[in-house]
Amino acid sequence: IAELEQVICSGIETGPMKLAELSIINRMSLLKRFFRNIPGQLVGRCITDLLYRISMSFESSPCINTILQWELSCLPLCNYKALAFVCLLLNSYAKYEALNLMTAESLAICWAPILFDVDANIEQISRITRILSMLIKKWDEFFFYSMI
Repeated sequence: IAELEQVICSGIETGPMKLAELSIINRMSLLKRFFRNIPGQLVGRCITDLLYRISMSFESSPCINTILQWELSCLPLCNYKALAFVCLLLNSYAKYEALNLMTAESLAICWAPILFDVDANIEQISRITRILSMLIKKWDEFFFYSMI
């Protein structure tokens, strides 16, 4: 695992272990471990709280996607790119729900506490999980290609 973490951090695929050769389950496990070990979550407390308040205020509004897009674009660029990558990977994984038995909602439940700085508030965790599920399902609607 340490060697694979080094490969991810360096951004290159050299040596005996290549990411492309790993199964999707191993890639997911490695990514979860990687994000658990970095200091802080990918989406910090300030933006997590803002997303939570937006979801309460605009949940049934047709403009919620645009508002969420705007708030996500306020993330530091490296965090934005990493979140876009993880959501794209989870989107591709969710497409094989019949094989892996994991829906976008199930993946969001697993990944939300890892990616977002949520507190112990059940309502906040539930809303952030729904937001992550939306990001997974509609990846191409939320992330700007020009920023990736």
